[in-house]
Amino acid sequence: ACHSLLAGEAFADAGVPHVVCVKKEAELLDSAALAFTRAFYLALVVGDTVQNAFNIGQQAVAASPHVSRQLGRQERDKFLLLPEPTSDTDDRHNVPIFGQEALQNMKDLLAAAGIGVDDGPEGSLGTLGLHQRNQFLTSLETMTSKALMELLPRPPEDFVGREVDMYRTLSQLTVRRMVTVIGPDGCGKSALAAALCQYLAARSFFPDAILHVRMRNKSGLDQLLSQLVHAIEAQHAKFTALSNAAADSNIVDPLNLKSMEPERLPPKPASGDVESLSEWVFECLVSRKALLVIDHVELLLKQDGGSGTDLKIFLGQLFDRVRGIKVLLTSSSPVGMGASSSANSVSADGKEHQLGHFVGVVEAVVQLGHLNLKDSVRLFSRLSNHLNTAQARREFVKLLVTEDQAGVTIYSRNLAPRSLRLLEALGNGLAGRIVQIAYRNDEEYFRRILNIATQRLQPQGAIGGAEIRVSNPHSNVPQGGHTPQSFTGEGQGQGQGQ
Repeated sequence: ACHSLLAGEAFADAGVPHVVCVKKEAELLDSAALAFTRAFYLALVVGDTVQNAFNIGQQAVAASPHVSRQLGRQERDKFLLLPEPTSDTDDRHNVPIFGQEALQNMKDLLAAAGIGVDDGPEGSLGTLGLHQRNQFLTSLETMTSKALMELLPRPPEDFVGREVDMYRTLSQLTVRRMVTVIGPDGCGKSALAAALCQYLAARSFFPDAILHVRMRNKSGLDQLLSQLVHAIEAQHAKFTALSNAAADSNIVDPLNLKSMEPERLPPKPASGDVESLSEWVFECLVSRKALLVIDHVELLLKQDGGSGTDLKIFLGQLFDRVRGIKVLLTSSSPVGMGASSSANSVSADGKEHQLGHFVGVVEAVVQLGHLNLKDSVRLFSRLSNHLNTAQARREFVKLLVTEDQAGVTIYSRNLAPRSLRLLEALGNGLAGRIVQIAYRNDEEYFRRILNIATQRLQPQGAIGGAEIRVSNPHSNVPQGGHTPQSFTGEGQGQGQGQ
């Protein structure tokens, strides 16, 4: 802390062997204090001596990107290590707080999380090189989040164009207990939910639990509860293993894993009926700050004659019994539609939706639309087997997308005829259809797309003599091919497929 020299001297005079403080007349930048603290304590944990850890902390301050170069050395020199050595041979601070046993215990702890750490020379953490030390510190810092991320779905490798939608959804989750992402089939709702799960887990937004359930065809509330029970048990087993590994070690636990040990799960009910499983879930989650993600919830809403009454009753009880729970849903429509009660929900666009069973809970609705032209072309270029290099993909995007049309969608007022034809050829900007087209397209279809990009613009309403018609964006891709009905292959030249 700033001006802490007097307090530090008092501790040293009282017999504390190692005291870090700040010069009496000096104020310390928060960014400098954070850089020093992280480097100093983590260096101690991995087996360095107090003196080396202090030096590493000072170096971290001087090299920190959050401290200006002009102030880096000044901030570095404000830190003091007491008691000060009385001679050149005084090595009172050249001792590790944690030794070889701590090193092995920490490696065992990381191994429980599936993380391997390279040995340094002579197997000593105090003599690890910079790469090995950074690897160890990074592993230590991300261990719990990595364990949670392994249990959650991952977004597609080529997940593009949804940065703003992720931000909108995350913003709603910070202020609402229930968020529903809606949109047409194939727009990427499931991918967005998976990406959010990974993002939130990596940053420990919900340290107690992130539970992901994906509904299948003909799903009912019993299938939802069965998957939820499995997710709770899998996460409990993972964190129990980490906590047990920490409890068996003799090291200081910087991640507080010993106190993180989850409470014992209540006995599972002998009966697998909906009421008994619901009660078990409520008991497991009652004291947790958790996120429940239900993908394709529209399958549950189709139950009970289309009202989804059972689901709504379950969610209403969940919100009432588990105060720390938040729920993220993906659906083709808001959950509250069709409820008979007078309670309402408010969507992100300001529209109200009836919400019959969630007293005191407001449903935030995030509308996921079609990808714009640039993102549609980018996604296609990354998946197409006709574009095998980064340079080829960049040239393809540059050829198809003009600056003034990059952000247009299939519904934009300023959509140019050429852009309309391109979007129609690329599944109207629906990510799922773009994936199908890219994976199944042949060279002729690829050249047709190039023809649209290279032909001259005709008068509004026609291209190459063909009438422009916007195909239904919600229609499914035909089984035998992927060319929308309004898309024709005639063009002004062949273009290049590579």
